[in-house]
Amino acid sequence: MLAEQVRSGQGQALDAYLAQRVFAGADLTVAEPDSGDVAGYAAWLETYSAGLAIERAAVEAIH
Repeated sequence: MLAEQVRSGQGQALDAYLAQRVFAGADLTVAEPDSGDVAGYAAWLETYSAGLAIERAAVEAIH
C-alpha cells in the first residue's frame, strides 16, 4: 500500500490516502473489550513482568 501511495498518491499524506482511496466506504465496527479478558491479560502481564527479573538473573549468571 505504501508503495502505491508513493506512486499514485500525488503527494497526498498517507493518512489521507488511506482514508480516501483504500478504506473509503468501508464499514467501521468498534469492538469493546471484554472485562474478563482485560482482567486476565492484566494478571498475565503481572506474572510475566515478575518473571523478567528471573530472566535477567539468568542472563547475568551466564555472562
